[in-house]
Amino acid sequence: MNFDTWDNKYKLGILLFALSIFYILFTSYLGIANLKIWSDEIFSFFAVAPPFNEFMEIVIGNVHPPLYYFILKFFIKLFTLCGFNDVYIIGVIVSLIPVYLILILAATKVRENFGMLTAGIFALCITSMPQLMQYATEIRMYSWGLFFVTASFIYVYEIIKESTWKKWAILTVLTICSAYTHYFTGIASFSIYLTLLVYILYKRRDMLKNWIISCVVSVLAFIPWVSVALNQFNSVMEWYWIDPINFNTIISYIYYVLYPADVVVKGNDLVAPTILGTIALIAVIVLIYQYIKSKKEINSNYAIWAIILFISVPLIGIVLSLVYKPIFHIRYLVPALGCFWLGISILLAKTYDNKKIFLPILAVILIIGAMGAFNFYQNDVEELPPSEFEEPFNELKNHVKYGDIIFCDLTAMMRYSEMKLPPTNIILWNLDNISEKIKQTIEEDPAYRSLIDSGSNIYYIDFIGKDNYESDSRSNYEDCLKQNITLEKIDVHSDMIHVYKIVT
Repeated sequence: MNFDTWDNKYKLGILLFALSIFYILFTSYLGIANLKIWSDEIFSFFAVAPPFNEFMEIVIGNVHPPLYYFILKFFIKLFTLCGFNDVYIIGVIVSLIPVYLILILAATKVRENFGMLTAGIFALCITSMPQLMQYATEIRMYSWGLFFVTASFIYVYEIIKESTWKKWAILTVLTICSAYTHYFTGIASFSIYLTLLVYILYKRRDMLKNWIISCVVSVLAFIPWVSVALNQFNSVMEWYWIDPINFNTIISYIYYVLYPADVVVKGNDLVAPTILGTIALIAVIVLIYQYIKSKKEINSNYAIWAIILFISVPLIGIVLSLVYKPIFHIRYLVPALGCFWLGISILLAKTYDNKKIFLPILAVILIIGAMGAFNFYQNDVEELPPSEFEEPFNELKNHVKYGDIIFCDLTAMMRYSEMKLPPTNIILWNLDNISEKIKQTIEEDPAYRSLIDSGSNIYYIDFIGKDNYESDSRSNYEDCLKQNITLEKIDVHSDMIHVYKIVT
């Protein structure tokens, strides 16, 4: 390697890629050293813990396709066979793997096709832009969806350069994996194929046969899951929890992508507009404007294609939510973010010679990345270290028996109860007036009265919170007493939950 032949543009790409390595190592370290989990991550472990038959029943009864759970179960088994059995750390590692794979693609395919500067910017974006640190370590399917969609789109360019059976086979496998990872990653892959068809019809009709074969194979591969997907969709139509989509929701999507908010959106929270987020939005608009002004060529067209593909995912989600029922959550944007940042990286690298545009936009990206890293380090969401679940629930096993009734006031507690305790009747209320609902249930609900009369005990798992270890000020303890509910405290070692047996 002759370093003397590197120009400043190439050296900057190397520097930015090195910075991306720092970010992914930083993210990996914090994800493992400061490990905390929430209810959806607990469900991931709940799903993969049982033997295969029970595992499939849980996965089929879920609202997502099964591939991520197979991946997680495989790696837990693999690490366990190698003598390492901390499932929580394994879960974080499994989520980090696809981000490292994308960096490999950046260093190889992106560098070869678009240059070192584009590869460096893209690597920096994929490791430091808003939400990507969070989802690189979250023990869910989103980072794998990010990889499958991003890799698929990168291989579309490879096919455009030179259409070979090997490249079409890789694209087909990535597409099948995408559809089996998350339904909205499947929608992203559908958009990739649809827009690729438009390109083929206008520019490369010689590839139409391969396109059709790839589509047929992908569809045939998904057919075994279609009936399950329809049942899951019908279930979602009955109970899904996402708020209706309005103008504020759409604005929230924009700032979710462009501003490193210090709030991790788990429910129906909205991301508010910010000055830095608005500057980032203006930067995106400037890059698109520069594309419109310039002489268009394949790389720039491909970049705009990537941005359009990203936009198509929320557009389809919004349409489905308006026509049927709200089913698109803001985090479903994450798997398509790789396409968005690849497009931005290509367009930004094109402006390298125009320093009045290139340097300010690169500075915005660097500032957003630094702020995102700081917010990730300061992450103070309502998540708990696994130890806060493990010890108290291991102790609670000694008290709870088959058929008992458990009231919870936090979704994570419900999930952990399902995973760690004998089969019980678990009731969750993340609402006000929990004490009234407990009293009404145990006194008036015939089904639960029958269980109580048959000898089932009743327990209440009360989340105290991180800021009130020494008091019940954030709990419902006092409210229960006001409802004349007799609570008998059970000693479990935890600073964040109290467990009570309800005496009837």
